[in-house]
Amino acid sequence: MIAIIGLLIALLLPAVQAAREAARRTQCANHQKQLALALHNFHDAYNRLPCYAHDPIFMSLRLQRYSFLYVLLPFIEQETLFNAVTARSTGTASAGGITTGTAHSGAANNDSVNRLKLEYLLCPSDRNVQFWQEGWHTITSYRGCLGDLVCRTGNQHKITSPRSWLKHGPMDHNGAAIINGATTDFNAIGDGLSNTIALSEGVMWDFTGDNVADAPYLGNVARKNYLFYDREPQLCLDAKGPKGLMASGVRTACGGVDMRPGHRAHDTHRVFGNGFFATLAPNSPSCDSDAGDYGNHFGGSSASSAHPGGVNTSFLDGGVQFISETIGTKNMNVPCQNTGGDYPPAQPVAKYTVGSIAAGTPFSYGVWAELGSINGGETATRP
Repeated sequence: MIAIIGLLIALLLPAVQAAREAARRTQCANHQKQLALALHNFHDAYNRLPCYAHDPIFMSLRLQRYSFLYVLLPFIEQETLFNAVTARSTGTASAGGITTGTAHSGAANNDSVNRLKLEYLLCPSDRNVQFWQEGWHTITSYRGCLGDLVCRTGNQHKITSPRSWLKHGPMDHNGAAIINGATTDFNAIGDGLSNTIALSEGVMWDFTGDNVADAPYLGNVARKNYLFYDREPQLCLDAKGPKGLMASGVRTACGGVDMRPGHRAHDTHRVFGNGFFATLAPNSPSCDSDAGDYGNHFGGSSASSAHPGGVNTSFLDGGVQFISETIGTKNMNVPCQNTGGDYPPAQPVAKYTVGSIAAGTPFSYGVWAELGSINGGETATRP
């Protein structure tokens, strides 16, 4: 009898675990749905989409570096928190309407508004979330799509990608006038809202330290020189080793707070906290320079999740879909070159000849990449 009971448990357990994961995945999708609807409500209010960094709402108050996730707070029933953030403004409106005063680093500070556990930003399947402790920075499982080409998103925030709906907003420069800003709206989404990724997931930092070998490649950042649009994506893909670990010889670059995936929902100092590029397929590695924790970090962040086989992904039309990690990608050995001063280019153009792709000719990194761009072309169709 005991043997029969044991056999029944062994047979039922996988089904129970699968049912629980299905429920968690649904809850995760609901979180993304709320964020996608918040984008729409924001657009209704401001006739534009929020900025990844330096949104005019925050910059007009001299509050630097706050992310699009925090500018959406009033639209996800967090107006009290939003008011607490904006109350920290150091700006003073002048007669000409330009806000002056000393810039407040805002998101970089240790204030309580930046050290919260907000459940609607967390995927219930990601076990790394459980390690968060009271007083740590606000964490997130959800990342905004920054387009299909890796571009500079370091502490200068100088690059506005023509491939992304998430623009860098007006930049405060040493307390001077607000300059170098960009925003976009639904009219700029050439592929249509239903075929353009808004957000996806990212596995939280797994508490591995800096410069560690044999670490999981999800929940960490690999030291691989995959920096700007002009380096081939295969460099980062090669960081993926067997059994969920980084490849032999590849080490982590996650020692500092800025390099911990998902560890700063509020702060746009590094891309790994709340953004991703749709170049590599879901559940691919994320990579940075090999300069260690104190080098210049402008690396490539990939979408990932704790759900088996793929990631929940929301689109700009408000829909949420589970996207398989086997979605089509291609041309991973082709680096992209700058064209006409755009960083990254207005479309992928081969830096040099690779196989049948001639230097200077347009190409694609595949369906996932095209869905990640606002102007991916005719094949940017949701699966």
